[in-house]
Amino acid sequence: MSEDKIEAGEGKKPGALEGVRARVLAHPGTSLLMASALTLLVAAAVAVPFIVSKSSELSDTKTRLSATSDELALVSTERDEAVAAAAEIESRRDEIISSAQDKSREIVDETQDKVRALKGRVKEAKAELSSTQAALAAVSASLESAREAKRMSTFSDGTWSVGDDILAGTYRSTAGGSCYWEILNEPSSGSIYNIVANGFGPNAVISVTDGQWLRVSGCGKWDSL
Repeated sequence: MSEDKIEAGEGKKPGALEGVRARVLAHPGTSLLMASALTLLVAAAVAVPFIVSKSSELSDTKTRLSATSDELALVSTERDEAVAAAAEIESRRDEIISSAQDKSREIVDETQDKVRALKGRVKEAKAELSSTQAALAAVSASLESAREAKRMSTFSDGTWSVGDDILAGTYRSTAGGSCYWEILNEPSSGSIYNIVANGFGPNAVISVTDGQWLRVSGCGKWDSL
């Protein structure tokens, strides 16, 4: 391409711009409307993605809010069920406690009745034991008295105090003809007046009273009649 054509082409560009400029300057109102329209188009081009993005975020937020509401409703339902279960458990607990208290009182009353009955039986047993012990003591005393009486109702040679060593009563000797006996007022006096009665011979029978003394020799065993 020749230098003339280049220069001619470069010369046309300023002329075209000048033409546009001239038309803008010739119609300022139209130019302002076009500029405003372009501004709106640019703003719309910028705002539409933002609005779409925000709409998407709003939709996601609504979805999450709906899910949260559903979860809240589920939690509320579970809470209500838990409250109802707790109320039922508390009611059953009160029933169990009341039943246990009634049973405890019943057991305590039965136990107290049994204790009172046992105390009465123990008291009766003690009275019976006391009576038995008294009877046993009486029997023992009677037995001991009988033993003592038996011991004091038999004797052999010696000097005996009637009432202290031997019992008052009638006795028979088991000896032969060498038996000698005498009943005395005093155990040691040798006076003839001290002798109440005396005798010789086998199978002697004598009677003595309390306060007297009896001296026997060679008479063997004497038994109470």
